[in-house]
Amino acid sequence: MKIAFDCSPLLKQKTGVGWYCYHLLDEFLNISEDEFSLFSLSLKSKDPDLPLGWNERPKTHYHFYAPLPRTFVSLLSKCFGKIVSRLLLTAVDMVHFTNFIAFPIRGAKTVLTVHDLAFLRFPRTIELKNYITLKACLRFSLDITDRVIVPSLSTKNDIINFYNYPNEKIAVIPLGVNHDIYGPIADIHSLNAFKRKHSLGRYILFLGTLEPRKNAVGLLNAYNVLCKMVGIKRVPDLVFGGGRGWKNKAFNKTYKNLDKTVRDKIRLLGYLPQEELPLLYSGADVFVFPSLWEGFGLPPLEAMACGTPVITSNVSSLPEVVGDAALLVDPDSPEQIAEAMYEILTDEDLASKLKSAGPKQAAKFTWENTALQTYKIYEGAVRG
Repeated sequence: MKIAFDCSPLLKQKTGVGWYCYHLLDEFLNISEDEFSLFSLSLKSKDPDLPLGWNERPKTHYHFYAPLPRTFVSLLSKCFGKIVSRLLLTAVDMVHFTNFIAFPIRGAKTVLTVHDLAFLRFPRTIELKNYITLKACLRFSLDITDRVIVPSLSTKNDIINFYNYPNEKIAVIPLGVNHDIYGPIADIHSLNAFKRKHSLGRYILFLGTLEPRKNAVGLLNAYNVLCKMVGIKRVPDLVFGGGRGWKNKAFNKTYKNLDKTVRDKIRLLGYLPQEELPLLYSGADVFVFPSLWEGFGLPPLEAMACGTPVITSNVSSLPEVVGDAALLVDPDSPEQIAEAMYEILTDEDLASKLKSAGPKQAAKFTWENTALQTYKIYEGAVRG
């Protein structure tokens, strides 16, 4: 097969979608000898961060078009059809658009990954430009696509319900965990060195981009409730890891309105490199991820792989991901989140049970399996 692969999510700091693309390409090095055309479309002139080995891989072509955003190409294709893509790519058998937006490629079957429909579920939590882009392009992208890949049954049901989309065209392929990186850290010296580097003691952890859908405001309120329940001196610090996102006025206001003794126990570490994340997860007493809606939810899975007790939301795909290996809470209830944190922090048997169950649940998810299932979708699409 001649396969075109959209690398656009690899142009910036990698979060969920970026890691999805990165690990697919990394696994394809081992399972496919097909001819690949790697392309990205963006206003920013930058080469994507590809896995080691792709620059030396035979039968690989690079088409990095910095001046053309995907949205623009998709909208042009609405008007002018496949003639637009003739200016961009050589003929291929199959093209995989990895991040919501697709356009027709001459002679090629099209596979599209849709990660979630949070922009329809919670439109006020989405950046305006992204909301407009998805409203303008996703319906068209779905219409011209031969197969759609989603990471969870929850997202599949959303596409069917919101777009009346054919069930048989959607494939559920869960994401994976890099088990070579994410696992329990037994080296106490490494953990202690990491904590000293970032001035950490005992802590409760959240990891994710700070934006409204992740419900960081709810976690701040829950932490405030916990401090009142237990006493400020007995509660571990609250650590937020991850980049600054968008629409954070509510977070900033809630933070400023907390009592100073509570604010002094809250840390914002920002974006950390992947090599530090297993240490960050493993050093935490508990990982809390009270997101309002997720297409999959990688951070809870990575935390479980590291043997950290996990609390997450009882909505969307998150129950599919964590199974019985985490505590599920209502993300709209700070009291419920606080009570779950209190249970893990004070009940050693419960904490031990979750620490043991987490790695077993995470072991069910591998990037190798994600890539193998994705490659089968390629083959099926080309065969028609």
